[in-house]
Amino acid sequence: MAGTGFVLSYSVEAKAPQDNQSVAARIDAEFAQDDPPVTAYPDTAREDARSRFGKVQYLVALVMGALFLSCVLVLASVMAFAAEERRSQLGVLCVLGFSRPVLASSFVLEVLGIILSGALAGIALGELALHYLPVWLQGSFLRVMPAPWAYQLLPLWLGVLALITLLRPCLVALHAQPLDCRNA
Repeated sequence: MAGTGFVLSYSVEAKAPQDNQSVAARIDAEFAQDDPPVTAYPDTAREDARSRFGKVQYLVALVMGALFLSCVLVLASVMAFAAEERRSQLGVLCVLGFSRPVLASSFVLEVLGIILSGALAGIALGELALHYLPVWLQGSFLRVMPAPWAYQLLPLWLGVLALITLLRPCLVALHAQPLDCRNA
């Protein structure tokens, strides 16, 4: 295919963006003796975009933290209010012979259902957004995928959310008295 007026262009990308320079150097070394010469260079526009993204990553982490704190505050306050509103029903259930751990487990099941359904909906919407994100960015990035730590830490964050949310409702359920049904 060598000849006058022919230019062949190939795009090669390393798995890790920081390795692109070393891949270009290896390509130059492997094809140094070829005729016509092979020139390998990293795509500076993509490298600049990746370096800007690395700086934005801290801002994204801060936004994620703020959203998590908002979720904790909203869900914990809603469940604490629900526990206080159900105090008289909990008293009636105590009169009917339900044990306090069973009453507390009802709150545990409710919170776990809320958290798991929210997490599954968020994961599905996130995967959908990541599927269409390269198209929306007009091909600036070849691959868009979540950071590996996002899915690895997800159970930890969901567990922390559940524990904080369940503090007040479980205390109310564990301290429910049969006399609480007087307010029903």
